[in-house]
Parts: sequence; structure tokens; C-alpha cells
Amino acid sequence: MNFYLKVLLLTLSTVLIQHFSRFFYIVQGWGNSLLKHYPGDCHVVSGFSTYGSEDMTLLPDGKVLISSGMFGLQPNFDYSKSQAKGIIYIMDTNKSFTSVEKLDVVGWPESAHFEPHGIHYWEHQNKSVSVFVILHMPEVVARFTYDGRKTLTLSKVYEDKQLFRDLNGIFVTSEDSFYVTNIFHARHQVQPFMMALETVLYLPWASVVYVEGTHRIAATTGLFLANGIVGTDKYVYVASKDGVQVYTKNLDHSLRKFKTIPIHIGSVDNLKLDDDGNLWVGCQPRLAELLQYFNDFLHLKCSSTVIRVKDPTGVAEVESVFVDDTSLIQASSVAIYTNRKLLIGSIVDKMVVCDVNYLSGRY
Repeated sequence: MNFYLKVLLLTLSTVLIQHFSRFFYIVQGWGNSLLKHYPGDCHVVSGFSTYGSEDMTLLPDGKVLISSGMFGLQPNFDYSKSQAKGIIYIMDTNKSFTSVEKLDVVGWPESAHFEPHGIHYWEHQNKSVSVFVILHMPEVVARFTYDGRKTLTLSKVYEDKQLFRDLNGIFVTSEDSFYVTNIFHARHQVQPFMMALETVLYLPWASVVYVEGTHRIAATTGLFLANGIVGTDKYVYVASKDGVQVYTKNLDHSLRKFKTIPIHIGSVDNLKLDDDGNLWVGCQPRLAELLQYFNDFLHLKCSSTVIRVKDPTGVAEVESVFVDDTSLIQASSVAIYTNRKLLIGSIVDKMVVCDVNYLSGRY
């Protein structure tokens, strides 16, 4: 073996050792100690009959809509034979924070699989509300008309076989436009080997897609595990493995990188904004624990964290508000702060609400 070949093999070996050492360090969550703390008294929300409270959206009238039913995470789940029905729940925070009720969904085919994931809304000029929901298998976004009470009526379905890969989060920008994230480039539950490869090799193949009517573009690419997304008129925030990516919008609705807010934690999930412009981030602090939990979530457990990011477009301050060691909730995925209450959803577990008795700085 000549000298140059030896040098090449040594270099490749060193790179691989560094990569996998970093990967296992991150996946195992080494260095992420869990110090259980709540912002006040917490209790479980009643009324759920399906898996999870994965995402939520707070409507202008104080009602919260919650997506539930991530059936595809069940071991050996067969989509081809499924007629499983997920549920959209509603909580009226004007009346109570203790329970939810099921919304009726009208217009979705009775025989079709219904697995809701990301959820957001648009308020029209006449104050009526459209609700946009990511649905899996096939990957689509469904727009529903909300009657203000207990019914969602299907009004439109958005599809794109090329750009809709493994949809996760949604940020609605008008009555007919939105951004969605693809957490993987591999197709949802169809290419499990490629999904595993993207994760293990740390491949930045995730993306954000912009949709307006029949027009679609890849708004940004090069992300690793792009998850939740939220925004304002000027900024768009995207959760990724490295933290929160902050973008500004170009005239063609593509996204231009503004900065990264590092969050060194296992998995950064959904993002929400409060009335003061603070970001609230649902997280799972240990990625290895989360991956094991997905293999048998009916019997295993997974810890939870909620983070608040103050001044996300300025000098961002990251604050841990809620940490649970699996005694209350499993795998928190989303958090909404309203009226000194913190609503916390989970991927496939229950939902909890906490009093918020303290936060750093002003509320």
C-alpha cells in the first residue's frame, strides 16, 4: 500500500470516527442533564381518546385546536389497510383549561385514512376562520372551514407528489398560501431505510416548501430534521436539529437565512409565538430516548422539555420553563402560552396544562 493511499484511508477513518462520535454524543443526550421543574401546578387535560396532542393552534377567539392521531408511529402499522381516524380536538380557554371536545370533520372521505399532524389557521376579513391541517398517507394539506363551534368542513386539498415528501409543520400566510416543512427528504413511512440514513449520516436534506394556490416552490433547503414552523409578516422561524433557524422572506416567497438560535437538545419540535413575540418550543431532550420510544410507545417513556426564546430576532435569550422526567407527560411536542397558562402537547401521549407562576423578566 503506497503512502498516499495510507494517508487517504487514515483521513477517511478519522472523519468517520469524528462523525459517529458526534452522532452518538448527540443522540444519547450526553451532557443534557434533566432537572425536573414546572412553572407552577400542572395537571392532565381530560377528553382525549386517541394517540397524542401533537400540534395545536390558538385561534383569535381563545379556542385552541389540537391534532391527535399519529397512527403511523405504531410498530408494524399497515397504511394500506388502515381506515384509522385521527381527531381534531377543541379547548375553549374562555371557559376552562381542564378538558377538550372532539370536532366533527365533514367532507373527508369516510373510507380514507385520516392522520392529522401540523395545524394552523387563517382569519379572513369577515372574522371567519379557515383551518389548515397536514395529513399523512398521502401527504397533503387540507383546508377546512371552521363554523366557530364544533364543525370543520373540507374546502380544499393541496397536493404535490414531488415537493411534499414528509410533511411536518405548517405556517399559513393567507387564505390560499402557506409554508410547510419536510422533516425528511425520504417519503413519509415509505422509505424507512432512507429516513434512517438521513438521520445517522446527518444529511441536510430537509426543506421548506411555499404553496400559493397551484404555485409551489422549494423556499429553502439544506436543513437537518426541519420540524415546526411559525412566522410573522417579516420573519419565518423553522425548528431543526441545530436549534431555530430564522429567515426573512424574499419577494418570491423564498427564504433568506437571517441567523440561527442554537438550542442544544435532543429534538426541537413545534414552535409557537406568544403575544409578545416570544417563541415557545416543544422539545424532547434526548434523541436516543425518543427513537426508542417510537419503537414501543405503549410501554416505554420519553422525557419532555419546553423552552421559551425571548427576543428571537434580536439578542435571543433561551430559557427552560418546563422539564419533566416522564412522570407527567411523554415526549412533549408543542407548547402554547396564554393567560398565564402553559398548554403542552405530546406526540402520542396526553396533554397537560400548567399554571405559569414565574418567568424570567416580564411576562
